Amino acid sequence: MYDLKKIMIIVLLVVFKTAHANEEITLNCNVTVLVNGNPNEKITRNIIVEVSQIGSDLFIISDDEFIGSVSTKRSNNTLKISNLSDANKWSISVANNHPKGLFENMITINRNTGKFSQYGVLNGFTMSSNGVCQKVNTNKRLF
Repeated sequence: MYDLKKIMIIVLLVVFKTAHANEEITLNCNVTVLVNGNPNEKITRNIIVEVSQIGSDLFIISDDEFIGSVSTKRSNNTLKISNLSDANKWSISVANNHPKGLFENMITINRNTGKFSQYGVLNGFTMSSNGVCQKVNTNKRLF
């Protein structure tokens, strides 16, 4: 279900990107994911994060299914959105109805240091991620 939501957000980004994007940044983040607070269940991985603003809506879209995505754009399942972003950080917290219960997810990226943090909860199952991001130059080909 969240994959469909992610696809819809990506489609919106692609359709409105050129005409309405105030800001769009691609980040490569090296994060450590901690499952249920258990240090024995941690995974380190690289993820790609797209941060886009379309009109007044902010999107933080991760390519990682555990970390997920957040936005200030309300959907039918959205119960609460908190946008704590300012000039120094992007930070969105979202609570959604999920078939398995209430799903809460918060992603924060410090724009000065590149520090990435995420915390999500679904029926007592927690997932937290911390790491550092670097901006990807999308105007320059790597190969």
